Amino acid sequence: MKNKPFVSIVITTYNYGQYIKEAINSALEQTLPPCEIIVADDGSTDNTEEIVAEYGDKVRYIRYEHKGICQLRNAMLDEAKGEWLLFLDADDYLATDFIEQSFRDISTGDESLAIVYSDRTYFGANEFEVVSEEFSVEKMKHRNIIVMCSLVRMSVARKVGFDISFARGLEDYDFFLGIINAGYKAKAQHKSHVFCRVHQKSRTASIHNDIYRSNRLMRQIVEKYSSLFSKKEARDVLDYYNVPTAMRLHLWQLLKNKNFLFMGFCAIKYFIICLVHPWWIVGEIRRIKFLNK
Repeated sequence: MKNKPFVSIVITTYNYGQYIKEAINSALEQTLPPCEIIVADDGSTDNTEEIVAEYGDKVRYIRYEHKGICQLRNAMLDEAKGEWLLFLDADDYLATDFIEQSFRDISTGDESLAIVYSDRTYFGANEFEVVSEEFSVEKMKHRNIIVMCSLVRMSVARKVGFDISFARGLEDYDFFLGIINAGYKAKAQHKSHVFCRVHQKSRTASIHNDIYRSNRLMRQIVEKYSSLFSKKEARDVLDYYNVPTAMRLHLWQLLKNKNFLFMGFCAIKYFIICLVHPWWIVGEIRRIKFLNK
């Protein structure tokens, strides 16, 4: 293919030595090779360094003292050389034609296009397919429809960066909203996909299972991008992510996963919480105060 893209694949890891070979191999086996593959190690205490060393000079290894995902990715924005950047979590991996298929959208020359994202195949503790929704700003204001493992224009990524105030979660959503808020757009490609591992130790699972944290983070998102959200949009998204709604969504997810025992335990727990702490009233008062600022 002519005009090959200058793509850096950055594999971020923290104690994921048991998974990282799949991630590295999928980067090495791309039909349209990247210009570099970097493993950014956030101070792992397992055998990650020894595993990466097996690949010799095919993979660049950089180890940091443990600093968290936001600071790690910000460090990589300075280190990576590509015109386009792909962050790959060490427990996930790419289809072999991921870069090639994504490049078909990049090669159109549209300078306002800053993100190309794909469909996902989830595997591990739960298995399902997700066909990515077509991009729109309206959809992104309701929820994140873009997976972190996407091609991102490097110059734009450096302008936006990762906000360390989202170190406890939703840093990817904040990152993509920052790009959109700066006037850039994204595009879904459905020819290839990324494989995302589902397991209880993942950051995504920990956020979904913490109903209070997800509620606080969404409030933080809406407050940060107050110029992007109308009052009605802010009201809708905060209603959607309030604590009672988060409880219901968690129970529904447990039901879909057929985790009936834990679902029963959580149902009793949430019922007691609602009796003791009227969160829906407190949440509504806070929401009204926020909207009337």
